[in-house]
Amino acid sequence: MWQRIQTLFLIITLIITSVECTLAHNLFGKSLAASSILLTLVSTIMYKKQTQQLFLNRINLFIQICILVFLSGLLSLLPGEKGTNTFSEKVIEWYYPLLVIVWLILANIYIRRDYKLVKSIERLR
Repeated sequence: MWQRIQTLFLIITLIITSVECTLAHNLFGKSLAASSILLTLVSTIMYKKQTQQLFLNRINLFIQICILVFLSGLLSLLPGEKGTNTFSEKVIEWYYPLLVIVWLILANIYIRRDYKLVKSIERLR
């Protein structure tokens, strides 16, 4: 389990999402990030069932896209205050879901490769 590269990608995703959860300002953002953390943990544990792992990662991708859309909606509602850097703080918060999406896509690519390898070995038997 730990020697697979997709497990490393999912652990990186878990770390970034936990940072994202601590930085969320409202309950909706925290609940989406917490559900993403839970899905990532379950997906990491289910390393022998690649199809279910891919399905959970796709749900997790959808949640991260929802977080990104939610943050873009919050960004457009920010007042233009002078002397504060709330805009730049919100833009920095955009990078967390984007990084998670990239790592989840990489994990899905390697899970698919692993799945194809297992299927080809079973075919040879």
